[in-house]
Amino acid sequence: NRLAAANTNTNSNINADVDGGDVLPYDVICAAGVTAANRNELWYYDTYATILLPDTYVHPLQRRQIKSYYEGEDPALVRSDNRNGNWTQGDIMRYLQRMGKQSKYGTVDVKSCFGGMAIYRASTWFDPSCRYGLDPTGLERYATDADGRPCEHVVYHDCLVRSAA
Repeated sequence: NRLAAANTNTNSNINADVDGGDVLPYDVICAAGVTAANRNELWYYDTYATILLPDTYVHPLQRRQIKSYYEGEDPALVRSDNRNGNWTQGDIMRYLQRMGKQSKYGTVDVKSCFGGMAIYRASTWFDPSCRYGLDPTGLERYATDADGRPCEHVVYHDCLVRSAA
């Protein structure tokens, strides 16, 4: 299964052409949800549900239960512990926009996302092998101090990716 975060560039069109054009190759498309921050800059807000490929959880390290980077994670893409640090949610937003502009569909392939809205291919949504509320065992590296568990989207999307393998 393929997941993508939508680029927030308003010139980007992620709609499939119903008259025989390209069909999007994704099973899930998530919004790149934003929040207004300092200087009215748009900031990506949903770090809790977002894992960039191949396996970088963008949620701040000090808010996680396991306070160390894991093998394969790119520390340069993890939000700084300080809200105004070296890699902010504004930087994550600009990264998604930049990567989306390089994509045919204006999207960024990800391992997990939500951003305030996710659109699922019907065959993916109705597949009984994956659903929300699954056991998060094995995904502890994505658990946060605040919730003591990984985000439900991370757990569901992990199941979708594993079931497609």
